[in-house]
Amino acid sequence: MNTAIYVRNDEDGKTLNELVSFAKSKGWNVIKFYVDNGFSGLDDNRPQLQQLLKDTLSNNDIDVVLVEGAKHLSRDFTSFRNIKEKLNENGVKLYSTSYDAHYPHTFYELSAEDLRTFRELF
Repeated sequence: MNTAIYVRNDEDGKTLNELVSFAKSKGWNVIKFYVDNGFSGLDDNRPQLQQLLKDTLSNNDIDVVLVEGAKHLSRDFTSFRNIKEKLNENGVKLYSTSYDAHYPHTFYELSAEDLRTFRELF
């Protein structure tokens, strides 16, 4: 599975290294890194986040985006859902190491995951 890793505020590279190790343990092929240091999780206009969304729209090489947790992608629940939906529309799964699970695609899977995500963000 071709994997893109997204990290926010990882000055020392520790989180990035942990995500790479996690992806390798799953047998995933890491093909791209997106790192936004110094940006708030409430700001959706992060350069690397926007590049990631553009790349998933125009590039069919990415199967999954790996993040440490929902709060590392966004600190706003609505924003998180919008980002996740954009990825889903492009056929890209969102996977969190916090839960060792993907964020669901279908409406029927959402309730428990949404509550878990909401709890993590706040």
